[in-house]
Amino acid sequence: MDMPLLQVQNLGFTPSLGQPPLLQTLSFTLSPGQTQLLAGAPGSGKTLALRLLNGLETASEGMIWLNQKPRDQWEMTDWRRSIVAVSSQPHLLGLSVQDNLTYPLHLQNLGSPVVADRLAEIIDLLELPQELLRSTAPLLSQPQQQQVAIGRALMLHPPFLVLDEPSHPWPEPLAARLWQRLQGWVQQQRLGLVVTSRHLPPYVQGLDRVVLLDRGRCCPAAALTEGSRDQIQHWLHTQSQREAADWGDA
Repeated sequence: MDMPLLQVQNLGFTPSLGQPPLLQTLSFTLSPGQTQLLAGAPGSGKTLALRLLNGLETASEGMIWLNQKPRDQWEMTDWRRSIVAVSSQPHLLGLSVQDNLTYPLHLQNLGSPVVADRLAEIIDLLELPQELLRSTAPLLSQPQQQQVAIGRALMLHPPFLVLDEPSHPWPEPLAARLWQRLQGWVQQQRLGLVVTSRHLPPYVQGLDRVVLLDRGRCCPAAALTEGSRDQIQHWLHTQSQREAADWGDA
């Protein structure tokens, strides 16, 4: 049996003393090659959870272990290289797509053969057309920018990847193909993957765990089955309608 890659225990975040917590009791364990979905309506705490995992925010309570080593025993630079995050609104350099993809590897002084091999690998994985590689990355459409940002993260071969709403701007046929390819990559490379989403599209398959978030409160991690899929989708739809009504009343 594989040793856990990532363990999260009772993770919580309170912005300051006297304020209500924005996230409470997030707990789960993932082994190499596994994928987990954090699902909830906008404002439920999904993005905050990813920022806590990546180290962009510091938890008020709880613990995180990566490869059996607790977060407080890691240098922050090494932690963020090991748990790489991709935002739902990525920031790309004002360079070509190819230069955006290869830039992190040049910073690590990796040799040209390694860079070339990984570039070819990611181009194939994410279906990036050759003509797109010469385009200026920040001028691309939002779906294309998201593809490039995910590709840039995968170029690093991190042991763990966290993606915030990765398929939200993509057309469904593209999202379905890329999801299947990404799942295969995670299993082949023995990575860990946590993805956030506000809904549960039918093409999202192969999840090992689902955690539902409701205004910062976490339901226990559970396996996704055909029987539970409709229930989860209904729950997410209900939460989104409630949040929309609350915003309308504000």
